[in-house]
Amino acid sequence: MSKRAREKRRLRKEAATSPPPKSWAPRKQVALFIINRSMIGGAERLSFEVAKRIPWECHLLVILDQSTMAFPWEEAFESIAHANTTRQNSASIARDIAARVAEIGASIVVATGQGPALFKHIVENCPVPVVDVVHSIPSWDRLKEGCHDVGARFIAVSTAVQQHIGVDGTRADCVPNGCDLRVFKPNSLPIVGTLGRIILGKNMEGFIKLAEEMKDEASFVWIGGAGPWAEEYWKVLAPRALEAGVIVTGYTQHPEHWLSMLDLFILPSEEEGSPLCVMEAMACGVPVVSTPVGNVQELVKDAGTVLSFRDFAWEIRRLLRDREALSQMGKRAREIAEECFDIDKTANGYMAAFEKAAKQPSVDLIMTAYKAETTIHSAIQSIINQTYPLWRLIILLDGPDAGMRRIIEGFHDTRIEIHEQEHQGYARATTAALRLVNADYYTWMDADDLSDPDRLRRCVSFMESHPAIDLIYTGGTVSDDDFATERPWNSPQWSLKNYFENHRGSCPIGASKFIRGEWAERLGGFDPSVELAADGDYLCRAHKAGARIHFLDLPLYRIRNHPQGMSKTQKAFDDFAEVEHRHSHPYKRILLDCDEFPSIAAWNSPIKAALEEDGHEIVPINWEQENTAYDGAFIWNGTSELKSPFVQRLCSAGVPLLFSEHGWFPQKDTFYFDPLGVNYASTITKWLPANNWQHVRQGRVFAEKYRLLKECPEIVDDGYVLLILQVECDSQIVLYSDFERM
Repeated sequence: MSKRAREKRRLRKEAATSPPPKSWAPRKQVALFIINRSMIGGAERLSFEVAKRIPWECHLLVILDQSTMAFPWEEAFESIAHANTTRQNSASIARDIAARVAEIGASIVVATGQGPALFKHIVENCPVPVVDVVHSIPSWDRLKEGCHDVGARFIAVSTAVQQHIGVDGTRADCVPNGCDLRVFKPNSLPIVGTLGRIILGKNMEGFIKLAEEMKDEASFVWIGGAGPWAEEYWKVLAPRALEAGVIVTGYTQHPEHWLSMLDLFILPSEEEGSPLCVMEAMACGVPVVSTPVGNVQELVKDAGTVLSFRDFAWEIRRLLRDREALSQMGKRAREIAEECFDIDKTANGYMAAFEKAAKQPSVDLIMTAYKAETTIHSAIQSIINQTYPLWRLIILLDGPDAGMRRIIEGFHDTRIEIHEQEHQGYARATTAALRLVNADYYTWMDADDLSDPDRLRRCVSFMESHPAIDLIYTGGTVSDDDFATERPWNSPQWSLKNYFENHRGSCPIGASKFIRGEWAERLGGFDPSVELAADGDYLCRAHKAGARIHFLDLPLYRIRNHPQGMSKTQKAFDDFAEVEHRHSHPYKRILLDCDEFPSIAAWNSPIKAALEEDGHEIVPINWEQENTAYDGAFIWNGTSELKSPFVQRLCSAGVPLLFSEHGWFPQKDTFYFDPLGVNYASTITKWLPANNWQHVRQGRVFAEKYRLLKECPEIVDDGYVLLILQVECDSQIVLYSDFERM
């Protein structure tokens, strides 16, 4: 065993024997790393180095072990197991991995470099958090196609990758790669070289072409050589490499020995993420010439050059001629490495990310019970059966009930709390229970319904992966015969309009909602004045308070329907009507200019989405119609005289108008609203009588009521508005521009 491995085990032993703080119980942290050993590259070596340094118990599971290369895995991992992949599909391999997780008691799984299908199955089968280290933007794009919404945690190796992952709402921690600065340190020999496997994207053919061109000016070394295309390389490229004098070292456990000999490190790759080989070369004091791939420019800074591969030969000659400047660049490379690339910092970052992933959020479930003695046992049992362990069930008995109390106490589970009050009704009982919520998330469990065993795990995973979402509700089933038979129910994505149209007289959404904990105090309790529609009122208030609501299309909640239940009474319909009256928007029927101009349809989409989300009816404008009984209208500027008569009729009827124009490049995501029209000289504004300008100004007030104006930056001035358009057939270009093209 190496000195480093012995030191790591000593630290673990000390940590295990040290008295823990009184506020928490000691818990062994165990990580299971999964690698594809058919390729040992920077990503695999990084996992090895991180596992050596973090004070966790680390285990290794190897998939597709086709490699004959020796590697000292035992220095970093307590055990090394191999997945049996013979005649197995992704699902069965994932089940084997889940069994290994249970066997070693893993806290997290680090599954880096797996294909989308296998990764998805690993996340779905493993009961602990799964972490994937994303090394490049292309690798993320390949992964997310088959793994959308699976609920994994991600570590990005650069800010560029982190920002790319975050585009669709997925969260990723950014932990830059690092290298062992005690191993990778400088030396000086006049050799040009690179480090990497022989795989597509590394551009080995280009490297050999450089060596052929500069055969009499520098020696070229390819450090490494193993890879899935190594055999093909020897067949096709070996004769050229030998003729050009290229040295191919083959796989080496100590690339630092070769790197420290280099005078200049070059990276001719066509695709990279945050290349470890560049950091290792710089740590050895070697300047870098690289193609503009991944975050190389961010790594190299002023210790090298980033440029197109076609200019490599010229740049290499320039640098090799100025030995003094090359020496200074080498010193600068080491300085940057010491400042930015220390593997110990990277390991600490990984450990922090692992601990964050291993810390499972808490969930409070609210159950109010009144005369539910026949159903409450099965409802509680469905929570006991949850695959997600960190929950608390708050049961509030709405009226003392000794029979139900005995049933609840019979579970002997400390995660169940019993509270009671005099009978006051569902809304007041729920309000009392909400005051007890103190968790990362809270949800509901009716005393006569059932939860799918994966309900909490699925909801937590989704919310943790989508921090922009505040509240979700799920699909499920309904049974009219005590779950002898069940039929599916689903809801559309959230909008006030969808809610009032699809849930009149009932509220399956209310039973399945799952909310971030901070909203409990913000939203307050249930309104007893709408007792039988209080769930719906709560949702509508969350919507008005700005909560981002999402439908998670998974069958996770099972409803027991009572044909003679209170939800079928006139009182329920009256309460629902009152909620609808409270939360419906004052504008109902909105006219929208659906001109046949090619871009109008795309421009109208976000306007329609915002209006429909607030429950409005969208009516396409027929410019020849006589009816003006509408609550507002969106009109596009700069169009034909066909619109003039109807616009004047709308003004005369006092209908609020909003003249709008959509920016093109570079303001392609921006809407421009102007009470007088975007361009004062536009044809449509000339048709409006002076005494109707006030109606147009009212259109601005009308528009500001919509979320659209909150999401799209508003660029308006009391005087002039500069509008940049790039649609060549736009009237402002055709009629008024001095340029033929824009």
